[in-house]
Amino acid sequence: MARSVRLLLAALLLAGEAAAQNPARVDPHLNWAAFVAGRASAAPAEPALSALRGGGQVSLLVRLGPDGTAALRALGARVGAVAGDVAAVRMPAAALPAAAADPRLRYLEAAAWLPFPQPDARVSSAFARPVAPFEDHAEGVAETGAARLRQRLGNAWHALTGAGVLVGILDSGLDLGHADFRHPDGSTRVLYAWDHEGGGPPIQAGPHTFDYGVECTAARIDAGQCPLRDRLGHGTHVAGIAVGDGSATGRGVPRYRFPGMAPRADLLVVRGGDTGVDAAALLDGVAWMMARADELGRPLVVNLSIGTQSGPHDGTTLLERALDALAGPGRLIVTVAGNQGNNANEDPPFVRQSLHAAGAAPAEHAVVVPSYQPADGSFNDGAVLELWYAGEDAVEVEVVSPGGHTLRVPMGDSAAALTPDGGIFVDNASGGRQEINGDRVALVALFDMDPAAPPAAGRWRLRVLPADGASAAPPYHLWLVGSSLGSATALTTLEGGTTNTHLVGAPGGAARLLTVGAYTHRHTWWSGGGAPGSYPFQEELGDLAHFSSPGPLRGGALKPELAAPGKVVVSALGADATLWERLPFLLEADGAHAALLGTSMAAPYAAGAAALLLQLRPELTPEELLALLGGTARGDSFTERTYSALPGGRPNVHWGHGKLDVRAAVRTLGHPAGAVALEGGAAEAASFASLPGARSVLLRLGAAASAVEPVELAEVPVRMASGAAAGRLLLVVDEDGDGAAGPSELVAGHAPLPAAGGGTVRLQGPVVPAGMELALLVVVELAESAPNGTRIEAALRGGIRAEGVLSGAVLAGGDLHTATGSAVATLLEEGARWSLSENPVRGERLVINFAERPRRAALYTVGGRLVRALEAAGEGAGSAVWDLRDGSGRPVATGVYLLILDLPGERVLQKIFVVRGR
Repeated sequence: MARSVRLLLAALLLAGEAAAQNPARVDPHLNWAAFVAGRASAAPAEPALSALRGGGQVSLLVRLGPDGTAALRALGARVGAVAGDVAAVRMPAAALPAAAADPRLRYLEAAAWLPFPQPDARVSSAFARPVAPFEDHAEGVAETGAARLRQRLGNAWHALTGAGVLVGILDSGLDLGHADFRHPDGSTRVLYAWDHEGGGPPIQAGPHTFDYGVECTAARIDAGQCPLRDRLGHGTHVAGIAVGDGSATGRGVPRYRFPGMAPRADLLVVRGGDTGVDAAALLDGVAWMMARADELGRPLVVNLSIGTQSGPHDGTTLLERALDALAGPGRLIVTVAGNQGNNANEDPPFVRQSLHAAGAAPAEHAVVVPSYQPADGSFNDGAVLELWYAGEDAVEVEVVSPGGHTLRVPMGDSAAALTPDGGIFVDNASGGRQEINGDRVALVALFDMDPAAPPAAGRWRLRVLPADGASAAPPYHLWLVGSSLGSATALTTLEGGTTNTHLVGAPGGAARLLTVGAYTHRHTWWSGGGAPGSYPFQEELGDLAHFSSPGPLRGGALKPELAAPGKVVVSALGADATLWERLPFLLEADGAHAALLGTSMAAPYAAGAAALLLQLRPELTPEELLALLGGTARGDSFTERTYSALPGGRPNVHWGHGKLDVRAAVRTLGHPAGAVALEGGAAEAASFASLPGARSVLLRLGAAASAVEPVELAEVPVRMASGAAAGRLLLVVDEDGDGAAGPSELVAGHAPLPAAGGGTVRLQGPVVPAGMELALLVVVELAESAPNGTRIEAALRGGIRAEGVLSGAVLAGGDLHTATGSAVATLLEEGARWSLSENPVRGERLVINFAERPRRAALYTVGGRLVRALEAAGEGAGSAVWDLRDGSGRPVATGVYLLILDLPGERVLQKIFVVRGR
């Protein structure tokens, strides 16, 4: 934080000098975003100030006029990417006044600091809720519809997988060795990577030249010679959601539990830094990716899981203008809504903070500073606010400290005050109207100018007053864009006129970028050691995440466009990641993945969806992407809700158009319908006998898709005639073609066996890749509690529903009429005469299986008192069931009981342990 505040004040001084030369062309909060982000340094204030005012470099975005690039270079500036009329620039701070005076440079904008979001350390496993019963909720890929667009067979992904498409990740880096980003042969899927840290030869990418960082090719990565790392872990996690193939695992856990949206897309990676990136470097990175995609001749979607609250919140910053210029046909960009929402739908309430207020002058707000521990030195602690109002209006801004010290600044002026309660700085549109949008901005900072006077805890009043002679009640918006003042349980917050709206930060306001909010699709995961973990602050599953930032933009435009899964998401864990050191309970059981939450996780779901659409339409435009995903977004009871005074319904400012549904989007593209051929028969095995957990094949099914499109076997109805069997019916892909259901072969669908008397079990089938044939097996898997001697019959009587994956057409596959014979299943080991479903008994019943019907079966207490006599039950009388009740129908207590079986020629005495009331 220290360096941030020092840079802020130095930049204000420099910006003041520059603004004096030409106020209309200078962003008055030059580099304020660095203060907002809280970048830390122990350097003393005076050297930092003098270095910046002397030969230090500042990072800018510059809107160019004619010959603007030449003007910059004449001032000693280093020009990076140029997008439309916006350039990413580093220049000597001393050159700012001259730049502001040069008519060839239309506007100078601070390169805002955009931090990579990190989970809040206030959440810990100590607060985690107990999980009983634990359910492994469907992953986000299934939520988006993408899981039914592709099929994994062995180590290969088929159908709609993002093949041929590039996905760009600009973030904290990537674990280049992580198996989720490698081909099955071990080679990297990263075609190019650029680490902004370090130095090397100048990088030429299309028309752009970059004189910093290190670029790596795929060959250099495969040779282990690329220095790029991900020391935070945010970038690796984001990339796994978009493109991970799910193959990484460890600790004996099966693979492919956490594949991403586009598991065959290739990667372009930019590491902007460990904690964040400034806007100029971000623009450089996106332009570099666009240029490399041009050279490769492939479509590209870029994911930006990053943002800032600093700025006008109307999409007019130079960063947003530049990104809009870079986006185009086959060149798409996806970004986040942000995590600044105060949706107040989580239980128990998390630490809540209001960051936006709106009103009309005269009005008063409060900046409530909680008790906190100030850092040593000066320029370390502070809070920054921005107040935006129309260019034709005029307001005065007054700040009153908790002790009553006042600073009042008229429009067109700036002033600072050192008070016993802390330093106050106000710049009230001293540079006039902003060239980017014609509006005015007042900047307010509370900070520790004097180390003996840090900002005081308490209520700082901020009054907005109409200027003398101004029109009555001029409207405005106020944002608390950043603060370092607070504690683990209390944050600086706004009071008075606050609204949970207008919190989509830059670059999320850009018109051609897809901006994504987050909803909750799970609370639980398998944590370290295979134990269930849970996130403590919980919304209803399916509801908007409590932190997801709402729109609209300040001009009323709808943002975000939609929401995607963002709480809690399990994805790739980088080998060097430090992000989970404070939150180890978020680590996943396999050691190769971890849980996170945020709109940072939601955006790559949408970026991956864009990659799938680009596989089909490589020239897809940003406008078509917005229309496709917005027009097919899924609605439900949650997406109608509002979390503010603005109306709900669809679309609304919290959800946009609804929940991401890429499957529906694909099916609106008008793909021609394919065809499928089906054949089936009974299993050749003479018996379907099975031990508990073993798989016995009942029926065979073959499905062949034409070369036109993949085919989804959406429903395979199997008619079952059986006793009261406990277990599952499975549809298994016979990958090795041996007619047996191996334990590692893919289970495409499963459902419980029907109750006594049988019934129809409807299984979800796999996706059959275009031009391929799959062999499928209908398999029964009995549970330990299944009665011995159960008769099993299965039949396919037609009615299989097949759909074109791309067209959505219902495809005729022919009628199948095939059935098994009747067989009796045994749950006894070879040569065994009896078995128990479990012991100790922790469920609600005990099943006793036997090869021959006993003359007597009864439970006694260890003292010899009869508890219950049992009758053999079920088809074939091969089992008896004890429902843990005595002969009077009363539940028995926890304890030890004695089972007696009188079998022909043998008496069995067995202790039974009953455990109740867990």
